[in-house]
Amino acid sequence: MNDRFSSIRSAFPETFEWIFVEERHSFRKWLTSQANTAFRITGVPASGKSTLMKFITGHHSLRSLLESIAGDEAESPEWEWKELCECLATLTCRLRAEDEKIVLFIDGLDEYEDDAEDNPGSLQKADEMVQFLVDLQRNFEVKLCVSSRPLNYFRDRFKDCPSLAMQQLTQPDIDRYIDVRLESSEAIKDMRVADQEAVELLIRDLKSKAQGVFLWVILVWSSFF
Repeated sequence: MNDRFSSIRSAFPETFEWIFVEERHSFRKWLTSQANTAFRITGVPASGKSTLMKFITGHHSLRSLLESIAGDEAESPEWEWKELCECLATLTCRLRAEDEKIVLFIDGLDEYEDDAEDNPGSLQKADEMVQFLVDLQRNFEVKLCVSSRPLNYFRDRFKDCPSLAMQQLTQPDIDRYIDVRLESSEAIKDMRVADQEAVELLIRDLKSKAQGVFLWVILVWSSFF
């Protein structure tokens, strides 16, 4: 059950903290509000959506920020898909009557079916899942945060929701990753002595060519160093 979560790379130290900073975008405001709307996280492949979702759900401040709507004893139970459909439909009815709230973080909506991007007609199962989540959100005031690649289907289904695009916000994190890695590299230190200008050009190229794709930087770094 936990294979997917465990396989997701953890965030590099001191990156992704911007998600909880009010001034950057509306996520923190959405998280603490009583508004009955979903929040969509989108981004090109390998831009770090899953890492961000893992970062959010494990962040030390998440529980305290949710206490304004969930109380101080909220837990994050694990469900299989069939159990989710059966249990949440019943559970949300009861919780609504007791004025309680549920918060769901759903990663990788576009990965529910492998060929969804290349064959839009195969979105039937994904549509069933999305409709289930949307119904929970609308009918039972479930707080819902979802992530996916920037496919038109998901953009249309969540068009009225606040959102953010990963590749537009991760550049400072990518810059930090590159700077920290370079500072700890003995090879780079030797290169600086031999040709400082070449090293600076390399740094600029790495940062500019990443275009918000964290995995690209990691793979390039692994290939060369």
